[in-house]
Amino acid sequence: DFTFAGLAEIYQQNRERLYRPDTVIDSLFVPANLAFEVLLKQPKALTEAFLPDWQVEPNTQLIGRFDSSQQHLRLDLRSKGILYRNTLLRDPHFAYRSFRDSTAFDFDLGRLELSSGYRIDSIYLGHIYRRRNLHFNYHWVLRDSIDSYAAFAGKASQKDSLDFRVLLNKGRFNIADRQFQLQPGARIRYDSSGASLD
Repeated sequence: DFTFAGLAEIYQQNRERLYRPDTVIDSLFVPANLAFEVLLKQPKALTEAFLPDWQVEPNTQLIGRFDSSQQHLRLDLRSKGILYRNTLLRDPHFAYRSFRDSTAFDFDLGRLELSSGYRIDSIYLGHIYRRRNLHFNYHWVLRDSIDSYAAFAGKASQKDSLDFRVLLNKGRFNIADRQFQLQPGARIRYDSSGASLD
C-alpha cells in the first residue's frame, strides 16, 4: 500500500544515502537544461508527509530553471501564506539565483506574524554573494501607533575566520519619533582585537 507517510519514512531512512552534495561523479554528469513549474493546489498532503511543522496556503507556486551550459539555477517560490509552527509568513516571495561566480537570494514578505503577537510589515532582504563579498539590501516597516522602519544597504566581506568588515552605503531607521541616518561609507569592523564603527 502506498501512503505519503510511508514515503516520508523511506526518505528519512535513506536521506544520507540518496543525497550527498559533496559527492559528484563526473562521468555521470550529462549537460542538460531543465525548467519546471509546480502549482500546489492542495499542499496539505505533502506538508504532512515531508514538513509536518509547516502549513502552506493552496495555490503556492514553485518555478525553477537550470541551464547547464551557463551553470545558472533559478528558483522562485510564491505563496499567499506559509505557517511554520506559530510563525506566519504572509505573501512571501523567495527568489534564488546561482551563477558560475555568484549567488543571489531575495526574500520579500508582506508581513511576519510571530506567536508572541509581534508583527513586522513589508520586509525585504536581498543578498548577492560573490568572491567572499556579500552585497546586501534590507528594509522593513513595523506598523504601530508610530510606524518604525529601517533600511540598510552595503557590502560585507570576510578576510579570514576572525576578520569581518561591513561598508554601509545606506543606513536609516527610527526609534519612536526620532529619525537616524548613518553616513554613507560608514564602516563596521570585527576582528580578534574587537569591534569598531567608523
